[in-house]
Amino acid sequence: MFKIRYFLRRFHPKPKPNTPRQAEIHLRSPAWPLLTGLLLLLQLLRPDRVWVVLLVGLGGAWLVAALWVRSLGRNLHFEREIRFGWAQVGDHLQERFTLANTGWAPALWVEVQDDSNLPGYRASRVTSIGFYTAMQWRTEGVCTRRGLYMLGPTHLLSGDPFGVYSLRPRSRSPLGVAWAKGNVRAVKPSKPRSAVKVYVSTSQARH
Repeated sequence: MFKIRYFLRRFHPKPKPNTPRQAEIHLRSPAWPLLTGLLLLLQLLRPDRVWVVLLVGLGGAWLVAALWVRSLGRNLHFEREIRFGWAQVGDHLQERFTLANTGWAPALWVEVQDDSNLPGYRASRVTSIGFYTAMQWRTEGVCTRRGLYMLGPTHLLSGDPFGVYSLRPRSRSPLGVAWAKGNVRAVKPSKPRSAVKVYVSTSQARH
């Protein structure tokens, strides 16, 4: 319980003026507004209790979906961490992922899409998280060859339980992993790309 409360306090956003939008929300299908408009038209042309019931049900589900995905967009937080100094080819690479939900709406499904190009390393997964809770997991990989590889970017994908909206929370720049003569160090990429916040030591590589 202490760990969950700690994560919730850590990830709970503080309101700031003129804050940029934190998530991209898209309507998955135009069927919902088209069907709603059709029911409204039928009710105007041929009033009937059936159209009213369908309209209330459809409109209520649409409203709940909009509030649900809006809560997830504001309160779903993701962090990716890696801590290491020197490593050689053949060593193990370990990352820790933290997913926190500081809102009232649970995320029934969250797809973590990892675009790392480290050979043989996969961090993508599908999970779920309840309301006002946090969870952690770890992934491991083996450093098998020298070269320049990227850990990230990482994208999250979620949505409401009715499938009306899709949600893609925004994230930050990826972590670069530079390999030199069998050793590895962490570097920041020169141009930011879409990925997650990472904490990492930045020792200089030997040549």
